[in-house]
Amino acid sequence: MMEEKYIQELHRLRDVLLILVGIAIALLVTAASRDTPNFQFGIPIGWFTLWLVSTMAGIPLGTLLFIGPGWRRLPLVQRRGLAMGFLIVGFANFFSLALHVFHTTPGFPIFICPVVYALLIFVVYVRVFVGKDKKDEYFP
Repeated sequence: MMEEKYIQELHRLRDVLLILVGIAIALLVTAASRDTPNFQFGIPIGWFTLWLVSTMAGIPLGTLLFIGPGWRRLPLVQRRGLAMGFLIVGFANFFSLALHVFHTTPGFPIFICPVVYALLIFVVYVRVFVGKDKKDEYFP
């Protein structure tokens, strides 16, 4: 009975993921094309607000799908793709922020955060997708 509730919630979260992917792509394109005008502090308020909202929605949702106590009732196979999608949206957001900051103040250390986050996503990907595909396995 409780599992049905979480399966229905997965369907709603897929719609949320589509919205966040659209926002992340828009932020990435505007940051790459330098289409964000510079304001007093160097970051446009509307752009940064969208970035903050989509980052604060994507990363915690992806993490919650992997290690949330209620979500552990569902097999990992059912929730791993959606969770990785949320984490990848977080990477796209970190990369777009790094691109925007790089255009205003060039330097290599700006890309350290996206690279470290990408390595963490890779470790989670290897842990979750590579290896035996057990239907009864749950994320520890």
